[in-house]
Amino acid sequence: MVSPVVIRKLVFSLRGLIINKKGFTIIELLVVLTIIITVSSIALYEIKNYNNFLNEIDVNNFNDEFLSFTNFARLESKSNESSSQILFSVSDNEIGLYEKGQLISKLTLPYGFKASKNTVNTTDGLIYIDEAGAITTSCSLQYIDREGKPQTITIGVGTNYVNIK
Repeated sequence: MVSPVVIRKLVFSLRGLIINKKGFTIIELLVVLTIIITVSSIALYEIKNYNNFLNEIDVNNFNDEFLSFTNFARLESKSNESSSQILFSVSDNEIGLYEKGQLISKLTLPYGFKASKNTVNTTDGLIYIDEAGAITTSCSLQYIDREGKPQTITIGVGTNYVNIK
């Protein structure tokens, strides 16, 4: 059997350990910091991937919207039997459809996108669509997405062809 003196010494030594412990050890702090840094790095990586994914979706959606806008412009010219023009405004970050000088419709670039280049081969910078709905002006339109990558839309002459690069 254990003597009461030994038990008393053991209790006092344990009590001293509990009472004297103030704060955290360096190992505990390092473990907590390691966990926080690991979780933060994973979260930042996922946020970057999400932003890249969102940018890619917006680029694809805008390209599809531009194709729809161009087809709408062709349909308007054909159904009204009058020519129309498309203006890619670099300064306003938008694309406008004009018929007889009147604005019919406009398409604005998504937030964070910047129109950068309009290589239309006309003096007024307009893309012309004739009464039959054929695009008569060749050009390349370029915009910069949120990641700073240039996106190019190419329109061929006399065809119904629009290519997006």
